[in-house]
Amino acid sequence: MSESIEISKEDKESLLGFFQALESRLKNEEPENFTNDERALISKQMFNSMNESNTFVPGDIVDWKTNLTNKTIKGPFVVTEVLDKPIVDADEEPGSSYFREPLDIKLGSIRDDGRFSETHVDSRRIQPYTPATE
Repeated sequence: MSESIEISKEDKESLLGFFQALESRLKNEEPENFTNDERALISKQMFNSMNESNTFVPGDIVDWKTNLTNKTIKGPFVVTEVLDKPIVDADEEPGSSYFREPLDIKLGSIRDDGRFSETHVDSRRIQPYTPATE
């Protein structure tokens, strides 16, 4: 059971400022420049993001979650199929980032050459697409 913790307005603002600065560093700096404490916080943030679940259906428009891209394909994507049983590539070595990755959704996108292409991905890495505001 988790406990509720009271945080003052000043502490909330301080934490928000810290996480905004950390997010800015994550976008603008190379990870090798991060301190161990920053790496720990970022790893925890990415773990939490990866474990936020979404439900998708064919036709949904989706994109990669921030910093959870593990393929070179660019989004946004259209969901073309949601698999009942994930595909797990048995040929990957244990040291590979793809080892035992559950590929449970198929996405389609327009490649750089203009052709439509589909690929299987781990749905924990994607989120509903949010159009850019003008």
